Amino acid sequence: MVAKRILLVLALTAAALAGAGTAAQAATAAQIDTHGAYMNLWGGNYAISIYYGAGANEQIAVQPLPNGKLQLRDNLHGGCLGNLNGDYNNARLGGGNACNSTSTGTGGGWGTVFTPYTCGGGYNAYRSQRWNAYIGYTSDVNGGPVYGNSIPRCWIEIWI
Repeated sequence: MVAKRILLVLALTAAALAGAGTAAQAATAAQIDTHGAYMNLWGGNYAISIYYGAGANEQIAVQPLPNGKLQLRDNLHGGCLGNLNGDYNNARLGGGNACNSTSTGTGGGWGTVFTPYTCGGGYNAYRSQRWNAYIGYTSDVNGGPVYGNSIPRCWIEIWI
């Protein structure tokens, strides 16, 4: 009886070790607009561009802040989306900025606080508190830059 238990433990241990490292990759949030363009941390860098079709570097998630505001988490580098390189005068959207406190809504980098406006169908336009304009783009091609002071685009969070 003891020998059977030892063999069972060894078999279970071997099976567990054989499966180590083969777990499915966890799903992550991404932002896609009504035209099928994703917010993309282009080339794995900090600048946000659009990319048509699910690809690498699209790990951007909505994080609620007090008073109906939100920030967009950069889950590739850490930090949040805001002014590229934390530059006060740069409206180009970029990741890796300091995030705001989720309890106070303050303390983040320039351009990291947004107000969502409902577009319908679960989509939202994100209005930048810094620029008093919306996250959007005018160059409707892969690699087109995304800005915090643009015309409104409507985005939805999906899991990829």
